[in-house]
Amino acid sequence: MGESALEPGPAPGALPEGPVHAVTVVTLLEKLATMLETLRERQGVLAQRQGGLAGSVSRIQSGLGALSRSHDTTSNTLMQLLAKAERVGSHADAAQERAVRRAAQVQRLEANHGLLVARGKLHVLLFKEEAEIPARAFLKAPEPLGPVDQSEPSPEQLEGEAGAADLAVLQIESAA
Repeated sequence: MGESALEPGPAPGALPEGPVHAVTVVTLLEKLATMLETLRERQGVLAQRQGGLAGSVSRIQSGLGALSRSHDTTSNTLMQLLAKAERVGSHADAAQERAVRRAAQVQRLEANHGLLVARGKLHVLLFKEEAEIPARAFLKAPEPLGPVDQSEPSPEQLEGEAGAADLAVLQIESAA
C-alpha cells in the first residue's frame, strides 16, 4: 500500500514528527475559541460604532437639509432687501433731482428779487391771517407816467384804508 492523501506527511518547516498530544490540541482549541470570542466582541463593537455613525450621518443630513432651507430663506430675504434698496435708491435719485430743480428755482427767484430790489419796485404787504385779504390788494397798481406821478401812498394812508377793513397792513418798500 502506498501513502494516501489523508495521511499527514511531513510539512515543510514543521517540527520533527512526533505524536501530537491531546493537551496541545486542547490548548490550540482554547486559543482558537478565545480568538473567535474576541473577534465576535470586536464585531459587536464595530456594529455599535457603525450604528452610531449611521445616526450621526442621519443627523448631519437633517442638519444639512435645515441649513439648505435656512440658506434659501436667507437668499429670498436678501433678494427682497436688494430690491427694496434699489427702489429706495431710485426714490432718492428722484428726490435729489427735485431738490436740484428747486434750488435752481430758488436761485432764479433770488435773482428776480435782487432785480426788483435794485429797481425799487418791491412792495410787500403783510396781512393778519384771521382777516380776509381785500380784493383791492390783488389789483395791479397803475404804472407811473413820469417823474411827476411817482408819489406813492404813504404807510399812514395804507393803514387808514386797512383800518376801515379791520386789517393791519404793513408796507415795506425798497429804498433805491
